[in-house]
Amino acid sequence: MKQDAYPTALWLDESGIVEEKSQRAGLTEGALDGDSLSNVTISSAEPCYGGIRIVGGEYIIENLTTKLDGSGGDDFGGKGTGLVCAGTAKVTVNNYTANNRGVIRNAIVVADQAEAVFRNANITCYGGTSEELEQAKREV
Repeated sequence: MKQDAYPTALWLDESGIVEEKSQRAGLTEGALDGDSLSNVTISSAEPCYGGIRIVGGEYIIENLTTKLDGSGGDDFGGKGTGLVCAGTAKVTVNNYTANNRGVIRNAIVVADQAEAVFRNANITCYGGTSEELEQAKREV
């Protein structure tokens, strides 16, 4: 999976938050304590902006909410996705609510050798318009 600096609220690896790749503008609340994230809410209308990208380490996420509007950009690479688990990440998510809207606006991507377990997830993703699809194609 492509691992470059897609605009993402929180980018994590085995050492914790990667500050230079995290763009926290859409992060409205949440706490990281060691390998545990809790009560995280990410909301954005910025095209291609993603929620959380975890590329290594083991994490437990309690109570994650994403509300992402507008086009995504790369469904295989996870650009504009609510939660991406990639690389060697091992992630457990308890209580995930996604309410995303737009072309290529995924809730979850699990790729590479990553492992993810989801408990109590409520996922809603609405498609976009043909105009948004054309815009998304230009932004990839």
